Amino acid sequence: MRTSSLLVVDQEPEGLRAVQQSLRPLRRRWRLRFACGERAGRAAAGRQTFDVIVLAVRPPGRDLLRWLDELRRDGRTSETPVVVLASPEAHEVQRHAIRLGATDLLALPIRREEFLVRLNTVLSLKQRQEEIQALNADLAATVRRRTAELERSRLDVIWRLAKVGEYRDEETGNHIVRVGRYSHLLARRLGVSAGEADLLALAAPLHDIGKVGIPDSILLKPGRLSLRQRARIQTHCVIGANILLQKPRGWPGVLDRPDAGAGDNRIVRMAASIALTHHERWDGQGYPMGLRGMNIPLMARIVAVADVYDALRSARPYKPPYSHEQTLSILATERGRHFDPDIHDAFRTVHDAFRAIRAECEDDPPAANDDRDETPRILPLPVETAET
Repeated sequence: MRTSSLLVVDQEPEGLRAVQQSLRPLRRRWRLRFACGERAGRAAAGRQTFDVIVLAVRPPGRDLLRWLDELRRDGRTSETPVVVLASPEAHEVQRHAIRLGATDLLALPIRREEFLVRLNTVLSLKQRQEEIQALNADLAATVRRRTAELERSRLDVIWRLAKVGEYRDEETGNHIVRVGRYSHLLARRLGVSAGEADLLALAAPLHDIGKVGIPDSILLKPGRLSLRQRARIQTHCVIGANILLQKPRGWPGVLDRPDAGAGDNRIVRMAASIALTHHERWDGQGYPMGLRGMNIPLMARIVAVADVYDALRSARPYKPPYSHEQTLSILATERGRHFDPDIHDAFRTVHDAFRAIRAECEDDPPAANDDRDETPRILPLPVETAET
């Protein structure tokens, strides 16, 4: 069993010698250290940690009481038991010591047996407190570990759900990876907090999950869509939102609770909003609801730019990939029409980073002339180019 350590500090040399003489028989049970005055006590406490500190405070006792206050405010000693010794007549010293957080009060002169019993009690309480703190720390670590495991599992499911939509279209490859990274970059450029931008990076890849509900004959059709086919593919926004928001019914266990579903998952809620509205346009000519301007959620306006940029840079059944410079020109024609002007302007300041992300997460090696510096041909932005 570890021997407990005790620091005794007295302001007066004679008083310290008396305390030292009284406690001499306790040396077999405690490691005792004595210091005369507040300065010597501070020096001793600075060199090692004690299980209990005893302060013999004699009126007016300002120095030791000030140190007691500092001990309680210091994170290293805030939990260290401090026993104050004071004469029975020193009522003001006793009251002040209690207010400052003294663990216990004992009368001077010391009565050895009482002193030993009280020290053992104080030390036992300290040991129980340390055990409780250790248990709490272990519990907190377990909760953090289990929470992290749950979060990793949830993110893994979200990611695989996003990949379900991508596997419907073999041409899109790393599209969802790039859109997540573009969106995070653009959000931070716009002043979105790091936490919200991180959520967006996780939610954005789910923007086209609703395409699982679109027939391959439409989704993979080479060439332009008919009006009827275009209307059908536009339903992927509502399908995606429904996939992400609908609560399970009749599912066994916890998912059958009334509060189950996306309500407590910020990533899924954000993803549902983006899935529903990322094809809305700044001028109100988008779908599925014809929202205009600031009525379109911010995160969907950000993803719209990221999504269309990547769609234009990628090969699709109905078009070849466009170069970075061609894509910049096309997006510029849609400033204030398809895209929020402020978000488009922010994109223009980081477009080189978009190019770098595209190169890093390329589906296939780009053609030799893919990013050559040429005067681009200004192309219209058909509805199909927004279908990634």
